[in-house]
Amino acid sequence: MLIAATVFLGGCGSSTGLHLEHGGQTVVTTTPGPPPPTTGHTSLPRRVTARIQLGGQPAIVWDGGQTMWAAVWAGGPHLLGSLIPVNTSTGRPGAAFALPASATPYLAAADTHSVWVAAGNAVLRIDPSTGAVTQTQRLSGTVRSLLLAQGWIWAVVDSGPVVQLDPATLHAHATLNVTPSPDAVTTVGTSLLVTDDQQRTLVRVPIRTGRVVRTTSIGTSGGGAPDQITVYAGSIWIYEGARVLQVAPAGLRPLNNVMLPGAGGSLAAGTGGVWVSGSFGIARIDPAAVTLDTPVKIGAAGAAIATTGNAVWVVQRRGGTLLRLVR
Repeated sequence: MLIAATVFLGGCGSSTGLHLEHGGQTVVTTTPGPPPPTTGHTSLPRRVTARIQLGGQPAIVWDGGQTMWAAVWAGGPHLLGSLIPVNTSTGRPGAAFALPASATPYLAAADTHSVWVAAGNAVLRIDPSTGAVTQTQRLSGTVRSLLLAQGWIWAVVDSGPVVQLDPATLHAHATLNVTPSPDAVTTVGTSLLVTDDQQRTLVRVPIRTGRVVRTTSIGTSGGGAPDQITVYAGSIWIYEGARVLQVAPAGLRPLNNVMLPGAGGSLAAGTGGVWVSGSFGIARIDPAAVTLDTPVKIGAAGAAIATTGNAVWVVQRRGGTLLRLVR
């Protein structure tokens, strides 16, 4: 089992907002709200105040309260992983719980009552106080994205459907065949948004009907796959390798491109903007100006990223170290 080891201390808080990150990494959702005001670079998180050595390949997810959960994949199909709680105020890790072996890296979603982990083709509901697996649902293929939103768990199956699961029982409420190669998923209003990483499209599916009502081409032939998506400040933001695409929710109309200084990273929204990580470190996209701030050079980052209102959390690719950045 992998455990957390080294911590540097510092303080941070939390706030409401929509915080999502996909592409096999992190999913967190709370009540959508307007972005908090910012007054320039000095008001944004740029100081590293915690370093937690996780090892392996972690997915991180905020529960909306006082805990950042790290689901750490050990790197092989026969190795146990770890589910590690980290106190967002103190930066201290708690006792690690064992996760079942998985052939693919874990995905995670959480609220203050439960943690959900996708391990290969299985979705697990875990009691955060004991680490016990209380429910298990096996799907038809490997889970590519996991989302807690609109009162449901949404699991995207590789080259398969999007499955709507009851969060308490994990019983399948609906199976939605929306696009041939679904990848990232989020919600806006009463609709589900799903990217197709092969066709390079974005589809809108009203949750009530489960039927596709709009498909928009979003990818470029020379760019990366649209494999991460989030919603923030009235726009949809899609990560495509070395660029982030801004899309209007009305009509799914592409608006702007933000070019990144490197690829191989992750995407998350909250804490004053849309945050991207990669070989360049971590940087914020200003949602009003649609420009990229000067990156914070923390080494190659990109394994996972999440926000907690006053802080940004990011995993360094080498060594799986979780960093907390505050103002």
